[in-house]
Amino acid sequence: MGNETILYYVFEETVTGCKKIVKPHFWRKIKPLTFVLEEDDLSVITIMIPTIEKGWKRDKLLGVMQKGIEEYREYQGYIGSGDTVIHPKLQQILLQKESFTPIFWKLAEKLFTDKFAPQKRIPDKPYVQNGLTLNRRQTPEAVVLLLGNTFFPEEQLERFTELMQPCFPYINQLTVVYGSDDEEDNELSTELEDEPDYAINESGNRLEAEIDDLLEMLYYEYGLVGRIWQVDGFKPQPPEIRNGQCPILFLDYGYAGKLPYSMMRNGGTYIDVLSSGEKERCINKKCSKISYMSPLKYLDTMVKSGYDKLVNQA
Repeated sequence: MGNETILYYVFEETVTGCKKIVKPHFWRKIKPLTFVLEEDDLSVITIMIPTIEKGWKRDKLLGVMQKGIEEYREYQGYIGSGDTVIHPKLQQILLQKESFTPIFWKLAEKLFTDKFAPQKRIPDKPYVQNGLTLNRRQTPEAVVLLLGNTFFPEEQLERFTELMQPCFPYINQLTVVYGSDDEEDNELSTELEDEPDYAINESGNRLEAEIDDLLEMLYYEYGLVGRIWQVDGFKPQPPEIRNGQCPILFLDYGYAGKLPYSMMRNGGTYIDVLSSGEKERCINKKCSKISYMSPLKYLDTMVKSGYDKLVNQA
């Protein structure tokens, strides 16, 4: 990942797990707690905003957030360049929508590497678990790429190709899904209708042209036959996973259509690059076998763990 710095604003109770309400007085200024977490090549400067008795107003919250980083600079010195991440609960008070930050690309890459560890693949050393002969490599056998409208198609496909490059020789099934982001089609918790599958017509639009180029390259380079599914209007079938193989990987780059729950019923790993809170709630509710992962969830887990270690050392 390289040396990266994240400035993370989050409510104190999100990190500590304890809700402590502060009663502000005119003679006492509210000072947010700050600590720094170092992990590998990642530095996270965490500024924890306390919960106040009557709730935060936007202007006052902005002032306390600014004071937190000013005090850190005063005692710790220059921060340097980095990415700023604001927890969604704070974004709501600031009248902001859930926003994507570039560091999420790199955190998603770390999630993928930690989970599937393609560099640790040992294809010639099987082992036995529950009576099944398994392979030590963790590369998923089937991958579903869900494309969105937040980024250009070229950027999404380029990042996907770079991320999955070590795994392509071991993938047997690849499905590229895209769908509408119209309001009536964007109910994440709505099941798809039971309609017959249909082939995507060759409309020649930009997105399909980019996908076709990717699939042609993968077939030429690795013999991997992929398929394109526009999710609106049909119910896709889940990829077939053989016994002993790793579960399916869903890689979401901001997909805005109906979630393909029928493809997810057998479980697997879902990496949500944009870290949508609404999408996490829907997946956890309807797909108990899916392991949901996101950069924001990873960041929260890392910060909580780092805070607990500091408290235990004190």
